Amino acid sequence: MSNGSGNGFFPPPPPRATRAHEIWELDFKEIWLADGTAASVLDIVDKATGVYIGSFAIDVTRKRGKRRRKVNWREVQQALRLAFQEWGRPERIQTDKELVFEGHPADLYPSRFQQWLAGLGIQFERTRPGRPQDQARVERGHRTLFGFACSEEDRRDLTSFQAALSRNRHLYNHKFPSRAQSCHGQPPLVAHPEALMNPRAYQPDMEWHLFSLDRVAQLLAHHTLQRKVNAAGQISLGNRLYYVGQRHAGRQVHLRFDAVSHTWGVFTEENEEIKRFHPPQFTKSDFLGHYPLLRPHAAYETGSSVRSTSQPESPIPLWLFFLLLQCWLSSIPDSHVEALNGVLKNDPATAAQALSILASPAWQQACRRMMDSSLIQQVKSDVVNVPPPE
Repeated sequence: MSNGSGNGFFPPPPPRATRAHEIWELDFKEIWLADGTAASVLDIVDKATGVYIGSFAIDVTRKRGKRRRKVNWREVQQALRLAFQEWGRPERIQTDKELVFEGHPADLYPSRFQQWLAGLGIQFERTRPGRPQDQARVERGHRTLFGFACSEEDRRDLTSFQAALSRNRHLYNHKFPSRAQSCHGQPPLVAHPEALMNPRAYQPDMEWHLFSLDRVAQLLAHHTLQRKVNAAGQISLGNRLYYVGQRHAGRQVHLRFDAVSHTWGVFTEENEEIKRFHPPQFTKSDFLGHYPLLRPHAAYETGSSVRSTSQPESPIPLWLFFLLLQCWLSSIPDSHVEALNGVLKNDPATAAQALSILASPAWQQACRRMMDSSLIQQVKSDVVNVPPPE
């Protein structure tokens, strides 16, 4: 299959989702508010269950010139951190070809957004050009959620609009009968309570340990990039120019990334290496940026007015409670329990060990066993009242 570049073939449809948090669909919707604010709303919907993961209103008003600017990837990153904090990390994220997600449309070089996802162990999927049905869940969600938040009072300003989106998202998930086939006329979270338990945990103060530069390197190593050397002997990569020699001016070269040394190699068409260089901004700090180490269920306050949409605060994170509960119900080694207690004490080493337990097949099996038991219903109703471990 081609990449849809005009050769008569179409790319395959994106994969189907069969379980909660396997794929999240992301899409933007623009709206003007009563006070003249231009808002770009990032909606996130779980593809398998129809659960509304998040709806984040971002101020994109320009002070001068054009009245609306583009959302940047850092704003998407901050919104997704809020979603990860509430729901855990999905296995994949699916988007259309928005520049903020894809980068330059004529270049195969993965965008910074895609590289950040890869570092967190999240695969990026794209929809087919001109096929909105590939994003059917989030497209329907746009219409439903915006229909809820349609009063003049709701659209007075960005703060009121975000509050309405958050309030109505909760109603949508818990009270609103869904037309999705898998929901059988029930609200999404009533039909799919398993969406409340995601073994791929996330907390902001663990992102440094979750993020892997080696995973980013593996992503880049899968791409061979073509470039033409300009008259000054330079090639472009990632919005930068690199000198490869004027004797190569006008020639086509290709670039390959070495996942071991984390360097780009520049090769002639005869496969002769003529240059090797380190990619710019290729450290954890570059990808993660400067963000506060948040406590569970706190919200990022960004210049774009992204607000929290989390549910009422629990004494301990929901994912951690279920993991500790599994320790109490089964014979998990004491060393694992120690690692989990280390999370509560903010110890990075033991927190990283706990995350490896969360990602293990044994824990995922335990989740499925718990979901099949009657105990889970009692646990879900009592979780807010559980005191934190001493």
